[in-house]
Amino acid sequence: MASDSSSHQLAATYDRLWAQGDAALRAGTHVPDAIPVHGDPRWGLSVVLRLDGPVAGRVVDELPGLAAAGAAPHLVYAAADLHCTIRSLEGYQDEVPPAQVDRYAEQLRRVTAGLGPIEVTFRGLGGAPGGIFVRGFPGAALWTLRERLHADRLPHGPLGVPSVDTHRIRSTAHVSLVVFRPPVRDETKLAEHVGARADQRFGTVQATSLSLVRYTPTPTAVSMQELARVPL
Repeated sequence: MASDSSSHQLAATYDRLWAQGDAALRAGTHVPDAIPVHGDPRWGLSVVLRLDGPVAGRVVDELPGLAAAGAAPHLVYAAADLHCTIRSLEGYQDEVPPAQVDRYAEQLRRVTAGLGPIEVTFRGLGGAPGGIFVRGFPGAALWTLRERLHADRLPHGPLGVPSVDTHRIRSTAHVSLVVFRPPVRDETKLAEHVGARADQRFGTVQATSLSLVRYTPTPTAVSMQELARVPL
């Protein structure tokens, strides 16, 4: 498992993000997510850990309450699309070339060899000015996997469109639940609902596989299409 110090640092990061998100929701200054177009760094080809089993069930139970608490018709994830992003590999592309999927699947098989169990413990709702999520606290293997993926790509860069993770290693392991949509208005009720669930325990997921996925965001939904699955 991750060290106590890294868990405390991550908890502090989540607390800081939620302080910003809570204030933005109450002031009506939160940021609705724009629908991506080809070349955008977000919503691209990604490697994710999909939620399943009892943990997924507990998280799914939170979705109706979040939808009801929002003043605007925000985008609430479908149960089948709940996931923790390991790394964004490419930015948004109108079409993901099969060659990219093959290359990244091969990379993922290579860098996960001998890695050991990939675990994430989920505890508490949280958020930021752009959305609501479940806080995730990963074990050491996930941090190592991110470091390996980053180092493996550095000599070559992205194969198509640079992503938000091209020059960084992600510092959180959250599961997105709500993406904000307009109209932007006072969302104090939603902020209070999330704050009251800050200590809710969802359990620990141990991944048996990782998925390469692409997203198709629309004003009313985000569909996640699995392009390849790599067993661990």
